Amino acid sequence: MRFVFKLSLSALLLIAILFTACQKDDPLLDSPEDELIEENLIERNCDSEAHMEQLLQDPEYATHHRQKYDLMDLYIATRRADRTCNNPAIIPVAIHIQGISNTNRECLAELAQRQIDVLNADFQGRNDDLSKWTDQATAYFQGVENGEACFEFCIATNNHPSGYGLSNGQPAITINQTSGDYNSSWAGYLNIYIRSGTGVLGYSPVGGRGRGDGVVIEADAFGTGSGCGTVTPNQYWNRGRTLTHEIGHYLLLDHIWGGGCNRDDGVSDTPNASGPNSGCPSLGSQSCGSNDMHMNYMDYTRDQCMYMFSAGQVNRMEAYLNSNLSILLDNASNVCDSTTGGGDTDSGNTDTGAGNGDEGTGGDGSGEEGSGGDEETPSSEQGCATPTISTAKVLTPYTTEINWTEYDEAIQYAIAYKKPGDSWRIRASKTATITLTSLTPDRRYEYRLTSKCASGWQSWSSGFFFTTTVEDTETEGCSGYEAGFRLVLDDYGSETTWELTNSDGVVIDQGGPYQDNMNGTSIRKTFCLDNGCYRLYVDDSYGDGLCCDYGNGYFELLDEDGNAVARSDGRFGRYEVIKFCITSASGFRQSGQDKDVKSSNLLPKASSNSTNN
Repeated sequence: MRFVFKLSLSALLLIAILFTACQKDDPLLDSPEDELIEENLIERNCDSEAHMEQLLQDPEYATHHRQKYDLMDLYIATRRADRTCNNPAIIPVAIHIQGISNTNRECLAELAQRQIDVLNADFQGRNDDLSKWTDQATAYFQGVENGEACFEFCIATNNHPSGYGLSNGQPAITINQTSGDYNSSWAGYLNIYIRSGTGVLGYSPVGGRGRGDGVVIEADAFGTGSGCGTVTPNQYWNRGRTLTHEIGHYLLLDHIWGGGCNRDDGVSDTPNASGPNSGCPSLGSQSCGSNDMHMNYMDYTRDQCMYMFSAGQVNRMEAYLNSNLSILLDNASNVCDSTTGGGDTDSGNTDTGAGNGDEGTGGDGSGEEGSGGDEETPSSEQGCATPTISTAKVLTPYTTEINWTEYDEAIQYAIAYKKPGDSWRIRASKTATITLTSLTPDRRYEYRLTSKCASGWQSWSSGFFFTTTVEDTETEGCSGYEAGFRLVLDDYGSETTWELTNSDGVVIDQGGPYQDNMNGTSIRKTFCLDNGCYRLYVDDSYGDGLCCDYGNGYFELLDEDGNAVARSDGRFGRYEVIKFCITSASGFRQSGQDKDVKSSNLLPKASSNSTNN
């Protein structure tokens, strides 16, 4: 959402009147003079409609945007009411500072961490100034509770995308290495793009995708404290609440006033308002016949005067995170040092959220692996009901095809799936089949099904189960040199194949093609090699390599200790080859590397999960 500043010099004539007439509920004002200057000369404004109109011009983005609400509504309709928060989900964050002259990384890292601390306190309801709600403001909003989100933001520290000079242990903070508000290399992160001189405080898509998009923050509204050179919060926006506001948008919250008295913000416990509030209004200020919740993070009041989300807003954000942003949750364990979360944001337990069936039972109560307890092949039936028969076909260690009973009057279907200890992931389908991707090898998954009938979504089925296969990476009893191979896929795995040949051209090993929509999935192999020279080819049938239009794939060779000794950044056309030799004396030695260049005349692909936002 875009915030712009407006100057109103004529308002200075009203200073004396406003000073005597306007009581504030904020005890933390620096002085009456600061209060009047901010309130009368500076206002926040938002250009959300124009920003979303621009994004929605992309037909694929528009289709995905409509689906967001269906998935979120389904999650809300089927989540369990007895929620607690024992195990918060982790949201990995990457911060990209753009166009600055000062590059004091240590100072910027400290500033970024302070900002993340603010986010976690604000979203989890641990902020110190929440006492203003509990002690005073709550009396004006009977029956409304403040929200406490069961998720936590983490600046990523491991397995960074290549090309940014970041090593394990360093925070995911780039300085003058990105531009704009989208970067496909950083899919799987909630990206924060910081730059100076935008003329706005910040903006965000309403409902982010997690595929390289993110929020934009003006440099003088980021963080708290004294700042770092040009990245320094000013006195009006120095509590980090601009980013709290924008991430609220990223998690599908509208402004608190919606579209005015006659258009709600979609959250039942936030009262209607005629428009935004600025400055720091008095408690009891009204519009639309009710008290305005101007202390809410999704209004336009000053940082010092906003301090809460409602419980309904938090429920909406949690539902959106779990139903639409699994790419972030799945990436957390890979890139964050300590992921205490990643569990269910409904209860933190292993059996939550998606259904009423008992753990360990199949579709007919038997719990038979792979078919949900029923050998019968799913078939078409009349009417519309919850699917009771399903089969699971494991295709690869990372993908499984699910089929179920098809009803001729069903409008839509949905599947909820998880492995033990994880939260439910929900996907929708127009047909009675779906292929689950980015699964973990050698893990048992539970899944449940439901149908959308004319009367609405039905109850969830009992649990079905399948177990993914083990990835074949072992070289038992190897008497030679154990070289490793790591291949990270883009969105179009079906285009990717590879082979390892010796000096005579004999194929030693090969792999692929893989499934599509597996961007970021890592394929690992280990080769037991005798002395000699070899070539490792990776091919892309479309001719656009592995990076970076449709993901951020790459590949590398590893020595016996698992260290990368030769690497491709994925920027090639139809092939790239690494040549190397193995000798008893020196072990691994790279002898060459070659590739072709991606053609500039390639047509865009019809669809991709990494579409530029």
